[in-house]
Formats: sequence, C-alpha cells, structure tokens
Amino acid sequence: MKKITIPSILILSAFLSACGSSSEEATAVESAAKTTTTTTTTTDAERSATLESYLWAFDAESKIRSTAVVNNNIAYFATNEGKVFALNTTDGSEVWQQQLNGQISGDLLYAEDKIFLLSKEGIFYALNSETGVTEWQVSTPGETAIDEWDYFTNSPLIHNNKIYLASTSGVIYVLNINDGSEVTSYTLDGKLRGKPAILDNNLFIASRYGVFSINLSDGSENWYYAKSVPTSPQVDSGVLAFGSRANEVTGLDANTGESLWRVSHGTSWVTGKPLAHNGTFYIGSSDDARFQAIDATTGDIDWSIGTGKNVFSKAVIVDDVVYMTSGDAYGNPGTGYIKAIALDGTVLWSLAGSNFMSSPVVNDARLFVGSDDGFFYAIDTAQ
Repeated sequence: MKKITIPSILILSAFLSACGSSSEEATAVESAAKTTTTTTTTTDAERSATLESYLWAFDAESKIRSTAVVNNNIAYFATNEGKVFALNTTDGSEVWQQQLNGQISGDLLYAEDKIFLLSKEGIFYALNSETGVTEWQVSTPGETAIDEWDYFTNSPLIHNNKIYLASTSGVIYVLNINDGSEVTSYTLDGKLRGKPAILDNNLFIASRYGVFSINLSDGSENWYYAKSVPTSPQVDSGVLAFGSRANEVTGLDANTGESLWRVSHGTSWVTGKPLAHNGTFYIGSSDDARFQAIDATTGDIDWSIGTGKNVFSKAVIVDDVVYMTSGDAYGNPGTGYIKAIALDGTVLWSLAGSNFMSSPVVNDARLFVGSDDGFFYAIDTAQ
C-alpha cells in the first residue's frame, strides 16, 4: 500500500522569510511538522515527503517529471518508472494504477474519457480514464534523449478532435482520437522535441537544432529557424516564442519566421517552456535562475524574479496568479521551489521541497505537482 501523508502543521517559507526566521528555525519547524503526520501503512518507513506545506502527499516511489491532468476530481500522473496513477483529489487515495512500458515524463492529456501519454519506449497510449486499461496504443520508432538534461518525453496536443504527436524520429503523427488510426503524418529532417503549437492552419514544433513551421494542408515547410535545442514554442499576438540552449528567449513573426526580438540570459540556457497569456510570455531559465514576464510584441521585460533553482517547466495562470516550479539540475533529489506570483511580479508565497522539474496543474483552488522525491503533492493555493 502506498503512503499518503497528511500534515497536521503547515509551514510557509513566505511566512518564515517575512518574519526573518533563520534557516535553523525553518528546519526546526519543518522537522516538527514531519513528526506530527498521520500515514497509512507503507513498505518503506524511511521515505518521507520533503515539501514544506501540503494538503496530502502520495508516495509513488519513483521520480515524477510528468505533468498531471485533472478531471472530475481525479488527478492522473505518471512516473519515470512507467507507472500511471489515478488519485482522488480530495484525499489522495488511489483509484487505480497501471504499469506501462518505459519512462513517462511528458504531459498527460484527458479527452473523450481517455488519458493520453507517450513513453520513452516509443509507445503512445490511450488509457480508459476510469480503469486505467489500455484502449489502444500506437508505436513510434522509439524516443531518444539528447543528453542527461533532456528530461522529458514528448507531449501530445489535441486540436480539432485530432491528436498531434511529434516523435524524436522526425515524424509528426496525426491520430484519430477515438481509435488511434493514423489520419496523416509529416516527416521532417530533425529530432523533434516537446509539444507542438498550432495557429490557424500552421503547426510549430521544436527540433534538436531549430524550430519548424509546417502548413497542415499539405505538410509543406513554411519556414525553419535554426537555434540550439529550443523549448516547446508558444504563440501570442502573432509572435512565436521559445527558450533555447543559445542562452536567450527568442520571439519570431509566426507567419514568416523573421526574428523580432531576443532576451539574452548571458551564459545561461533558457530551459523553461513559455506560457502565453494576454500578450505576455512567462518563462523561466536555468543556471541564472530567473523567471520573466516578457511583452509578446516588443520583447521588453515587464518584470523578472529569482526562482532559487533551474526552471525546466511551464507555468500556469489561474485567477490572475502565476504558479511556477524549479529544481536543481545538479542535485538528486535536490532542492526545488513552488512559487505563486501576482501578474505584477509580486511573489505571493514560496514553498521549498525537493526538485520540481514537472509543471504544476491547478484545479479547484488546489495545485498538483510531482517531485523528484517520488511524492505527488496537493497544495492549497490560498496560502
């Protein structure tokens, strides 16, 4: 039986900082919280949740770098060991689990009573959302990582009731959402990465060495922009933005591929995935540990804050609050942070734990996220 930890003392790093508490004081309070938890039985008494404050924590016993999806009070996520879990969002109790083949560290999607995800072994699954049983699956030639910092398996996109899935083999699959049959496919000259974006009849996808724009009508290439290991792109106000290992955030004209602006990060990779929201891109970087709000049209930085650690995730905005995560690219399970930020850049609260490489999901005033410590957390957003 998996361990569900429910803390009886909640600790806020934002509160501790505001009060000027020392690190020793913070550690003492955190320790007190850990000794006043109630748990179900567990096969490993040594394991414990590391996040400072949470409603409940579910022990999946493996790194969690996938991005969860929530539907009808059920949270679905997967682990690096290939297990998929469905949990009750109220108390963290397990609804079902399913062991699949290969690491799963991309986005999970919900549609048509199915959960969609891709494994590193090159199998794209459609699972029954109520039982976890595989309804259909499609194989790719296999998914490969660039290096040890290429953490994530590729993620599907649902558009006009079809699934768009990029493979590192260079193929973009367009699948029937009901049975997985291939509607069409596009083959590109590149190791495709991340999640596609679609604007009008054009699809944008990152590759090892640049970004493609593809006409969905005939599969022809609109343009290609060379850049080292770009992140999954996003579009806002006619501008396509992405980070990269070229140490910058780049903004392109989505129609022509022309460079409009660049935001330099010196010698630091920009590994976070951009979030587009009302004319602004929100994106985090790696070694310089920054999170920025960038005007989509001009490339001007509206504000920039410190993240504490490296950012490889994508933020989410709910009710005018930005939620973002970070983790230590050089530590295992390392130290990571979850932050809530107002749209003007004011940090509302910050929680410390182990690495948070996966992106947060917010539903019904609760934030859900997995960690390298092997726990999946539910957090009250009203800290």
